Amino acid sequence: MTAVAVVLLQILACLGFGAAVLRVLGIDAELETGEHWALAFATGIGVLGWLLFPMGLLGLLGQGPLNALLTAGAVAAVLLHRPGALFSLPRLDAAGRALLALLVVVLAFDLMEGVAPPADADSLAYHFNNPKRFLEAGRIFFIPLPLNGAIPQLVQMTYVPALAFGGETALTLWTMVSGWAAGAVLYVLCRRPLNVNWSLTVVLLFL
Repeated sequence: MTAVAVVLLQILACLGFGAAVLRVLGIDAELETGEHWALAFATGIGVLGWLLFPMGLLGLLGQGPLNALLTAGAVAAVLLHRPGALFSLPRLDAAGRALLALLVVVLAFDLMEGVAPPADADSLAYHFNNPKRFLEAGRIFFIPLPLNGAIPQLVQMTYVPALAFGGETALTLWTMVSGWAAGAVLYVLCRRPLNVNWSLTVVLLFL
């Protein structure tokens, strides 16, 4: 699969896992459509990361089990459908349109960074290197560190399927997507007490 297809599949899987959790908890009916999707994706990232832990401990970090996991999440995305639920786009005034244009500029820069090879030491030594080592071994193994002991990982585990199926480009694109997902959650949370322009302003500053 191409890097973009891998990222789209992983997005769909996270939406599905998150929608399943929200459905089980019985809170999805209380959410607006935008809130539902944003919170489902954020929840799904955590679910995907946690599900990869037992798979890694059992030595199931091969392409077959990873493909089955992402496919199961993608199928569960049907739970996002709710009869009568529609996306409602907010009306933007001149200030809102200007803020949206600035967000598009930020997105353009993030896309350029998302397709560029990683170069910072922290990512190469830890964030991206550990999932690569787990994938090569087909399992999770203990990595001792002299200063802070074993490293707990959750978000980093979601890098494993992206790297397995789409290589480095899918991995870096996925980090960009997960960052923008945080922005989406921030927006829907801000929309409860704030108007559209202030919500966009907060998200723009965050991103």
